[in-house]
Amino acid sequence: MKRLIVMRHAKSSWAESGVRDFDRPLNGRGERSVPLIGRWLQDRDAIPDGALVSASLRTRQTLTLLADVLGEIRADLRPDLYLAESEVILQTIRTSAFAETLLILAHQPGIGEFAARILRQKPTQEGFARYPTAAAAIIDLDIANWADLGWAGGELSAFVVPRQLDATAN
Repeated sequence: MKRLIVMRHAKSSWAESGVRDFDRPLNGRGERSVPLIGRWLQDRDAIPDGALVSASLRTRQTLTLLADVLGEIRADLRPDLYLAESEVILQTIRTSAFAETLLILAHQPGIGEFAARILRQKPTQEGFARYPTAAAAIIDLDIANWADLGWAGGELSAFVVPRQLDATAN
C-alpha cells in the first residue's frame, strides 16, 4: 500500500516584471496558505517521508513552508516536473519515487490532470476540477512498488483547498 499526496504550489507573485516564470516567488497569500495545508495533512496522519518537487522557486518555497509544519521532508528537486504534463508526472513517480507516503508538488495544468487521472472514480469535491493553488489530495494506492503505478488505480482519501480551511488564506 502506498500513499500519494498530490499538491499544487501555493499562490505566487506577479509583482516583479521581468522575472522568469520559473523564478517567481510566493506571494503573501501563498505563504499563509501552506501552513494551513501542512496542519490539515498532520490531522489526517498524511506526513510524507519523501517528495518529488518541481525545481521552480515557488514549489521549493511551498516545500520549505510545509516542512516548517511537518518536519524535514527528504526531497528530490526535479527540473522535469516544471510545468510537466500528467504523463511526465506519472513516469517520474514510477522511476524516481522512494517513499511510502510520497508528496508530488508541481504545477497546473499537469498536476490537476494527473490527480484526476490517477483516481478510480471521478472526484466530486468542490474545487477539484480547477485544482487551485495549494490544493492537496491524499490518494491511497493498492500497489507495493511505485513502478506499478497506473491510471485509475487510486482511492481519494481527502481533498482540500486553502479557502476551505481559512478564509484569510485566500
